[in-house]
Amino acid sequence: MSSPFLVSLFATLLLAAAAAHAEAPPFRICAEPDNLPLSHREQGGVEIDAARILAAAMGRPLEVVWGEARAFGFVRANLGTRCDALMGVPAGFGQAATTQPWYRASFVFVARDGQALPRDFDDIGERSIGVPIAGDGLGTPPSIALARRGLLPAMHPFPVTDPMAPLRAVIAGSVDLAVVWGPFGRWMAAREPGLVVADTPPRDGPTPFAFDIAIGVRRGDEPLRDALNAAIVGQRAALDAALAQWHVR
Repeated sequence: MSSPFLVSLFATLLLAAAAAHAEAPPFRICAEPDNLPLSHREQGGVEIDAARILAAAMGRPLEVVWGEARAFGFVRANLGTRCDALMGVPAGFGQAATTQPWYRASFVFVARDGQALPRDFDDIGERSIGVPIAGDGLGTPPSIALARRGLLPAMHPFPVTDPMAPLRAVIAGSVDLAVVWGPFGRWMAAREPGLVVADTPPRDGPTPFAFDIAIGVRRGDEPLRDALNAAIVGQRAALDAALAQWHVR
């Protein structure tokens, strides 16, 4: 039979643990409200799932601050003020301190089922190709690769702020092929059985097409960065499961 002392001690420890968790500051991430498979206000997304896994490992509640992260000046205005972290930045991102990578992704070729996917950009041939572009019409890895080969006449540009637009064009048949960021292409291909997808080569000349993706925190916030690094190592299996669930890799 348990002694009254042990029962009381156990209850005290439970209350202390609950109080400590309640007092822990929230882990606040900035995320876009409509950017699947990365984040969505109602449906979640891989960044939301990963943030929840890491917050629990750090003993902190998760808080999501919704906003359009692709807006100019977003990082400077929000990181370290409205939110503690951005879940998906390139490793070594200059505007933040970054954790170790929690996944790696590349651009992908996407076509309709039955059409051969190119091996690389030299294998595109006469096909029309939808690519994301920045405001000046160039500047994204796919557009740079096409410009290098004199293939701009074959390019159908879509704004980088709408990453699904080239994929919708492939589905509609208005372009033969799209080159998009891998998480978007793989997620759409998993939902649309009429699409096929393959990674681009990791580099095209000097232009990288594959990137290590890390978590960005405010420069100088080494304690949070180090805590996240430890959580990434400890929760590797759970993070990999979330990435697979959302078809990010």
